[in-house]
Amino acid sequence: MNFYHENDPRIKDMLVHRWPFCYMHGAAEDVINIEQYERDISWSAPDLFVCNEPMPSEAGAYYGKLYGHDVVMVIAEHSGTLGGRGAINEPSTDDYVHVFKPEDWQ
Repeated sequence: MNFYHENDPRIKDMLVHRWPFCYMHGAAEDVINIEQYERDISWSAPDLFVCNEPMPSEAGAYYGKLYGHDVVMVIAEHSGTLGGRGAINEPSTDDYVHVFKPEDWQ
């Protein structure tokens, strides 16, 4: 799975899928902010993304890449709907711990 910011102009000719109610978190947002800064592009909120694969229909942890960084996207039921949170795949970080606790998602 490859994740990209939803407004990245480099994906205009790619088939990508928006994952509803899913957001990048913490350092993963920083990765997107760096991409925006380095390319002098204003893309909007750094937590919004698309993926080269459709959103899974089952809860679980899904692993992929975000601009060369390993990420984990946790899909779970939250507030009555299936959604998710993504973080850089570094288990020792607070961001990583947060995505595995849907009860703490806002």
